[in-house]
Amino acid sequence: MDKETGRKRKSHFKSRNGCIECKRRHQKCDELHPQCSSCTRLMVKCSLGNISPPNRPIEYSNDHSARSPLPSLSPSNADEIASIGSSSTAINVLDLELYNNFILEYAAALSVGIPLQMETVRSYTTLVFEKRYLLHSQMAVSALQIYYREDSRQSLLVRAAHLQNTALSLAKPHMIALSEHESVPMLFLASQIAIYGLASEALQLESSSADLLNKLLDCFRLVRGIKTLLTPHWSYMLNSWVGPLLQYGMTTESGLSFDFSSEKFVQAKMLRSLALGLEVREQRQACLDAIDMLFRFMSFEQQNVDILTSARLVQQWAVSICPIFETLLLQHKPVTLIILVHYAVLLSMSKQLWWVKKWPKLILEYVDRHLGEEWNDILSWPRMMISKDSHTYF
Repeated sequence: MDKETGRKRKSHFKSRNGCIECKRRHQKCDELHPQCSSCTRLMVKCSLGNISPPNRPIEYSNDHSARSPLPSLSPSNADEIASIGSSSTAINVLDLELYNNFILEYAAALSVGIPLQMETVRSYTTLVFEKRYLLHSQMAVSALQIYYREDSRQSLLVRAAHLQNTALSLAKPHMIALSEHESVPMLFLASQIAIYGLASEALQLESSSADLLNKLLDCFRLVRGIKTLLTPHWSYMLNSWVGPLLQYGMTTESGLSFDFSSEKFVQAKMLRSLALGLEVREQRQACLDAIDMLFRFMSFEQQNVDILTSARLVQQWAVSICPIFETLLLQHKPVTLIILVHYAVLLSMSKQLWWVKKWPKLILEYVDRHLGEEWNDILSWPRMMISKDSHTYF
């Protein structure tokens, strides 16, 4: 009852984030930005136009129902599938689960073999909250990681697509003219984009007839582009708190060498013989470089390296192959397809990298469809390696 007028107030649901006009009129505000429906109807100025819209949580469900066709994970249609719940008061249990997974899995991996371990983790988690695009991308990756463990939870794919789309939208203005200050978070974003791209594309390839080669090369090119963007700020990053992370990876790479004359590298010599058969010198060298780097990385991976080194090896080969090699690959030149299958072996050896675990089988099946039976002998070793639980060849 209104004490001054004696009139009974109209009953209404509380709207915590509603506009001033709706609160004055004691009615529920639908909180649409920049102007709610009530203010639009009454043709009055809405106070919501002066504030940022609240993040609406997705309501969590434990319903692990029968699997339906995979929703697309591409940013182009993520907004259409982003809104599942609308309660502004519910605790977003799903996002809490994603963040918990991030702390337990990703942040912990940053401290492997690096001096000042807890300081590194603390600096990164602080950065994640300072840079919204990094937080969104990190949560998107967490959603996919959990889905890889629990593939009946379709809501994880929906949330991942929305979060990654938001991350890229927020990051885009910084990519146009990257500053030194923004280079450190952008370095981590590049890593997240690579992980998300490989993990999500593999899921799509399992349920569609899309061309694997183009999808895989798109992932490579995207990461290569961001790496090029970061190159001018490399010295700055080396002298920042991420320096130990970067130097740690550079130190491990310095020891990557092996003797091709060794009997242990029969497979490498067979591949090199194929490459040496190419008539054009530039093509020949492009393939030889790809083979040499690949087998060095395999040799090093065999030493049971930590997850950071393993991830670096997998990514480094992908971004280092030259355009000439890519062109030959798109032309389905047998030697390049066979080299690609051996890259699948490197992926299969990287047991700690959950985001690449589907790719070895996908690549092998793709190459088998495009090469004839005359290549079975040289493909027998990678087939065996991809099917094994452990790798003891080297």
